[in-house]
Amino acid sequence: MKILSVLFFLSFASFAGGTANAATVFNGSMGTAGSVNVQSFNGIQPDDWQDIGLSSSTDLFDATTSFNGFTWAESSDGGTFVHALGPINSIPGEGIIQEITGLTIGVTYAIDFEQSISRSTNPGQSAGGHWEVVFGGETESSDYMVNPALGVAYGWENQSLLFIATAQSQDLSFQAVPAVSGDRLGLGLDGVSISTVTVSPVPVPAAVWLFGSGLALLGWIRRKPAA
Repeated sequence: MKILSVLFFLSFASFAGGTANAATVFNGSMGTAGSVNVQSFNGIQPDDWQDIGLSSSTDLFDATTSFNGFTWAESSDGGTFVHALGPINSIPGEGIIQEITGLTIGVTYAIDFEQSISRSTNPGQSAGGHWEVVFGGETESSDYMVNPALGVAYGWENQSLLFIATAQSQDLSFQAVPAVSGDRLGLGLDGVSISTVTVSPVPVPAAVWLFGSGLALLGWIRRKPAA
């Protein structure tokens, strides 16, 4: 039966990337209609996003943000991006959240985004860190980033994390996490999007041929006399 099961799977399914379905991330570019002073910890969240509700809030920076020694490159998305500090003493890591609707239960979704990191002149700098990404009941971590030297632009990294939807609407959140809890950390987030990872059928003629061959092979094995 193992042979039959394997052939049946190969005959009827293969994995392939899909495009975005009804689910959409609003304002993944992290822009805002309001005015922003990017040379300060402005505490402004991008439109359509909310702070995760802790005692400290994220900011909107751009590639020109340079106060306190920050140095940033421009992301491929351009414009403003979310800046979040890691936990500082008793203050939890900052982050943002948005409800994603139009999901299909059981479908795998890819959350894609760009991430960066910058050192500042503030004391207690972490050696590095990452984004903790929560979608529904699942939690994934982005790649770890090493904090660069002061005045060095780290650049931006593309990330893609997979999640399986368990409801038609789920919260998507990003939270800054340092290498060492309590160390200061400055992370950047931009270009957030969602897409489906779907199961695509093999062309029917090939599938039928494989399945039929599997049945014939199984029958031959059963009829073969014992040695």
